[in-house]
Amino acid sequence: MRTRRRLRVENVPVKAILLALLLFVVGSVLLIVGSCVLTGVIDARYYWPESSWQAMSISFIVLGSITFLPGAYMTRIAYCAYHNREGYSFSQIPAFE
Repeated sequence: MRTRRRLRVENVPVKAILLALLLFVVGSVLLIVGSCVLTGVIDARYYWPESSWQAMSISFIVLGSITFLPGAYMTRIAYCAYHNREGYSFSQIPAFE
């Protein structure tokens, strides 16, 4: 049975983890909205009547991918480090001090 070690508060990069969570959530929302506009679930002509809704949906998907990928990566590292998985530590997350 594995024993859990106590985390020291000063070793956890809280700001970096919050930024990673923010990137993960914003990227997820942008990807979902872009996909819904592209597939027609959201009628973009109602909200943006004079714009190219297909180009806008591609923009949402690209921006969502750019924000989602680093956010998901850092969130996974933080999650695995919190649960003491082998090979993961909070030192792998860059600290913004």
